[in-house]
Amino acid sequence: MRNLILASQSPRRIELLQYLEIPFEVIPADVDESSDVTDPCRLVEILSERKGLAVRDLLLRQGRDLS
Repeated sequence: MRNLILASQSPRRIELLQYLEIPFEVIPADVDESSDVTDPCRLVEILSERKGLAVRDLLLRQGRDLS
């Protein structure tokens, strides 16, 4: 089974994943979190996508297998 990648250093998210015994790796995404979006649900979607793409690009540059 592949590990989940957490693109955040949130202590609470780390704690929850550890509690659930879900294997994961922390790879913080260095992204701009500013936005003019005011809808919280849409903002979460936008920031999640930014972080996911940033971490994917980082892993590809490192030559990591993403399959």
